[in-house]
Amino acid sequence: MNGFDDFAKDMDQVLRHFKTDLEEYKDAMGYTFLGEVRTEILRQQLVDTRLLVNSFQKGAADNVWTRSRANRTALEVGTSVEYAQYVNDGHWTRNNASFVDPTHYFDIAYLITENILDADLQKKFEQSIRKGFS
Repeated sequence: MNGFDDFAKDMDQVLRHFKTDLEEYKDAMGYTFLGEVRTEILRQQLVDTRLLVNSFQKGAADNVWTRSRANRTALEVGTSVEYAQYVNDGHWTRNNASFVDPTHYFDIAYLITENILDADLQKKFEQSIRKGFS
């Protein structure tokens, strides 16, 4: 059963590499997403104080950048700026005088990042598997 033992060792190595690569890729996609959010805010010229655009970064005070414990592949990113959701979703002005249309900047950035992920994930998976066998 020596061949099986060698195969089991190879698979252990592949899994170790894959787990490390997955964590690195997840962080990279988080940065990609944050970059797309910033790009979309600037493209739509949503803010001139730059508070909103600068609030989307890893490690900022009160920002969301966590890994879900229940789902090890989840990465949550966000901002602590309270009006960020109103800009994305639209909102009524004070006294319900008028409605400010949604910009969907966050939703657009999410879709762009999702398309990048879809195009790139299989290639990254295959690279990780090959690296684990080398």
